[in-house]
Amino acid sequence: MLGAEIEKLRFYEWAYGRLAESDSDIGPIGEFMVGRILGCLHKARKVNDLYDLIAKDGTSIEVKTTTKRARMRNGEELYRWSITDQRTALDGKRGLAQRWYFLIAGFPTSTRRFNPLGAKWWRVYILTGEQVRSANVKRYLTESTMRRLGVSSVPLLSIAP
Repeated sequence: MLGAEIEKLRFYEWAYGRLAESDSDIGPIGEFMVGRILGCLHKARKVNDLYDLIAKDGTSIEVKTTTKRARMRNGEELYRWSITDQRTALDGKRGLAQRWYFLIAGFPTSTRRFNPLGAKWWRVYILTGEQVRSANVKRYLTESTMRRLGVSSVPLLSIAP
């Protein structure tokens, strides 16, 4: 059995060893980070699950990640998260996650190697599902929306139970 586990690790290192090399990598990394800190990595990630994570107490969790600032209409640069994949939930056509974690990956811009699984690189905004719904946004939730809702970001490690 140990040989099979080692081969699995070798595969993951080969296929996914260059973590955070592209924007598409940070979604699963963010989900892993939140799940690890909250202690809810009890099952393997499944892309089409209704929720990203389920906490030990049964709370459904949605995780959104971003690394880049986007220029808004007024010229201000803010972080933003796409929520278009959650339209059916926000419209009430399926279950809405009870807790939402909006992560910002503040990775170093230098080319030196770093560990994207280090919590020091991450900040998070935490909202309830109803706060997300009440924001009444169609495509993106931005930092200005967070301010309007009275929510501030916190270091990722501060969410530990």
